Amino acid sequence: MRLFVFFLVFNLMTFVSSAQSLSGTVKNERGELLPFSSIIIKETSQGVTANNNAHFKLNLPKATYTVICQHIGYEQQVKKIMLEDDLKVEFILSEQKLMM
Repeated sequence: MRLFVFFLVFNLMTFVSSAQSLSGTVKNERGELLPFSSIIIKETSQGVTANNNAHFKLNLPKATYTVICQHIGYEQQVKKIMLEDDLKVEFILSEQKLMM
């Protein structure tokens, strides 16, 4: 049983250490921070909300992803990224134009 637990912990540590970080900030066109924006990874069920400084961070395995950034009152922005090492991205969102 101890051997099983050892291998389980070892494999879990290997998986966690192979994750890369995707981090960045969300701003509008005037350079103002957009706190609490939503960042979603389309290929997974993972997502995160930016903090009050509009900063976000996700740990993901190496792969190619479609990252969607949204904020109320702004048009969403989609970026295709290849995550091989830790990567920082900046989203600059445009105000949404509504027509009646």
